[in-house]
Amino acid sequence: MRVRHGCTVRVAAVTESFLPEVNGVTNSVLRVLEQLQGRGHQALVLAAGRGGPASYAGATVVRALSVPVPRYRSLSIGLPSPRFEAALRLFRPQVVHLASPMALGAHGVAVARRLAPGGEVLVGYVGRLAAEKRVGLLAALAGLLGRWPRARLVVAGSGPLGRRLAGLAGGLPVGLLGHLGDRRVLAALLASADVVLAPGPVQTFGLAALEALASGTPVVAARTAPCPSCSAPTASHPTRPRSGPG
Repeated sequence: MRVRHGCTVRVAAVTESFLPEVNGVTNSVLRVLEQLQGRGHQALVLAAGRGGPASYAGATVVRALSVPVPRYRSLSIGLPSPRFEAALRLFRPQVVHLASPMALGAHGVAVARRLAPGGEVLVGYVGRLAAEKRVGLLAALAGLLGRWPRARLVVAGSGPLGRRLAGLAGGLPVGLLGHLGDRRVLAALLASADVVLAPGPVQTFGLAALEALASGTPVVAARTAPCPSCSAPTASHPTRPRSGPG
């Protein structure tokens, strides 16, 4: 891949070995991350195993589910998981680097192919999963998105209706990320989405909508304050929904 001078590239490193395990594979990945940081590129590490740093050389480290290798307890084989796939989707890498690829590497290739140009449309929601947020509308939207194989709804948040949403979204193109404690991952979701939803008829401040707009991501909101007041005149404001739980 040839990169023009001054361009920033997003590189995802998928590796079966990483800190705290130290070996040739780990060392090679560390050097790659250091070089990417020195050149101003963005990186994400998806690794097998447990423990170790949450980031290295500016790259967030996401751990995949893993199982130990028989007779080599210090080695692990990474397994596909929704968290692994969600992290790749949110990061939207332009380059996927496979280090000592096994099961985790094969899954990384499969996800990367689905993310290639002409890939899916990402609809995001960030917020509390409660009645006042009209969570039921998210499940209804997911049903509509199911008609388009390249569309997907990603929901970040937790709350009393979390289990209900999980039940309604079963079998639909929905990624439930739960509470995102890492602000960098949350910012990546808001910036990477093609559109962010704010369906609740009542908002105390509408911070998620503001952050999405600040990232350059359009927002579809209920026609209630404060979201319309912070959106451009061309933004989408559906008809006010009926009152009642989501």
